[in-house]
Amino acid sequence: MRRTAAGRIKSTAAPFVQANEEDEDAPPKQKQLKARKQKPWQGPYLYHEELELTVDSLTNLGQGICRAPLPPSVAAAPAEEGVPAPATPESWVIMVPGVIPGERIRLRIYRNHKNYSEADLVEVVEASPARVEPVCPLFGTCGGCQYQHMSITAQRDWKQQHVLDVLARIGNITNVAVQKVMGTDNVLGYRSKITPHHEKPRGGEIKDIGFLKLGSRALIDVEQCAIATSAINARLISLREEVRAKARAAAAGDSPKKPKGATLFLRETQEGVVTDPREEVSDKVGGLTFRYTAGSFFQNNPFVLPGMVEYVTGKASEGGVRFLVDAYCGGGLFCLSA
Repeated sequence: MRRTAAGRIKSTAAPFVQANEEDEDAPPKQKQLKARKQKPWQGPYLYHEELELTVDSLTNLGQGICRAPLPPSVAAAPAEEGVPAPATPESWVIMVPGVIPGERIRLRIYRNHKNYSEADLVEVVEASPARVEPVCPLFGTCGGCQYQHMSITAQRDWKQQHVLDVLARIGNITNVAVQKVMGTDNVLGYRSKITPHHEKPRGGEIKDIGFLKLGSRALIDVEQCAIATSAINARLISLREEVRAKARAAAAGDSPKKPKGATLFLRETQEGVVTDPREEVSDKVGGLTFRYTAGSFFQNNPFVLPGMVEYVTGKASEGGVRFLVDAYCGGGLFCLSA
C-alpha cells in the first residue's frame, strides 16, 4: 500500500486484466453481459470487477462488509428455460480486509460465493479518522492480525459491537447492555504463545517459517511477530536457525531423521520460553500458581489476566451468585481463582 499526493491510500499491486481474443473489440458492457449469460450464477459481479463502495461494518474476524446495489442487468435478467431464477437480494454483500467502517474504498472482486463475494482492497478513497499506520510491515499480507490499521480505541469499540451483533443475530437478543472491552496498555508484545509453521524441506532447505498469508493457504516468512512477547521473539530467532540446521544435516546424511513440514511451538512461562507442548510449566495469576502442560489452553495474554480475574471474583463475591460456570476453562483459571 502507498499514500498518494491527494492523501489516498493505494495498493501497489498491478491490476488484473483478463483478455479474450474473440471479444477484443466488443464494448466492456457487452463483454460483461455475455459472460453472465454464458456462465451459471456466480454472483452479480464478475471476477476482478472493480467497485467503489462505503464500508458498513466488520465481521468478527475483522473483514469489512460492503453492500453493493445489484446491477440493473442482473436484477431484471429473465430466468433460463428450465432453470429456476436465483433469489436476488436487494443488495450484494462484499467482504474485504484491511478497512474500517465508514471508509470509502475501491475494491476488486476475486471470489464469488452463492450469497456474497470476497474482494481485495485496491484503494482507500476516504480514510477513517481511526486509521493508523500498522506497526508490523507484514500487516495486510500475513493473516495473523486483522486490526493493526485501527486505533486501539476503535478496535475495542468494534469488539464490543461484535458481541452485540452476535447476540442479535444468533440469540435474537436486543436492547441488552454490553460493557466496554477491558484492555491494558500492552497493545503490542502481549502474546505469550505462537505457533509458526514450515513446509517440508526441499534439497535440505526450509524456505518460509511463519504464518498463513491473508486469504491463502500459502506461508509467509515471519522473522519477528509484533504481537508476541520480546522473550518469544528472541527465542524465535534461534529456533528458526535450529530447524533449518536440522534440515541441512538430514540432507547431508548427518542425521537419520528426515524432517517434514511442522508446526513450531513457543510459549513464555515462569520457566522461560518452552518449545515442547508436552512440557509441564507454570504461570502465576494473583496469589495462585497454575501448573499445566504448555500445549494446554491457557490465556495467551498474561497482561490482561489480573484485571479479568479481579473482575470475575469481585462480581462473584458481591452476593446473590449461586453458581459460577467456567465453560471454556482450560486450566480452570476463573473457578480456582474464585
